[in-house]
Amino acid sequence: MKPRNICWKSSAWNWDPKDAAKDAGKSLLEHMRTVPDYRCSREKPHDHAEMLTYPVAGYLNGRASVGRALCWCEDNIEMLKKHMALKRGIASEPTISRMLNGIDAYMFMYAFMEWTAEIPCGHGIHNKPSS
Repeated sequence: MKPRNICWKSSAWNWDPKDAAKDAGKSLLEHMRTVPDYRCSREKPHDHAEMLTYPVAGYLNGRASVGRALCWCEDNIEMLKKHMALKRGIASEPTISRMLNGIDAYMFMYAFMEWTAEIPCGHGIHNKPSS
């Protein structure tokens, strides 16, 4: 169950259009760090932002369920280790499901939308005018 004291108004996430330029180019992992971690302060074997990144990476590679996204991550763990620490590997499906049930969905949505908004449009980059 999600604690009631975490909401978008009281979280550390505060978007200001003036700061958008300095945040440009942040990785998906950095954007996921803006989503508050609701877990208690005891030892946390897996990084919160990394666990949020697994389903996104799997989904962007055509895996439509959490289980399939995690299978994709396991198959591509060497590539993921280039971008994330993954100290204890990929979290299990029940762990990811519990974490996803506890996060603020709107905060996750905003972090994902900010990341996708930073992806430059490549429309027309191959259409060079002939001289």
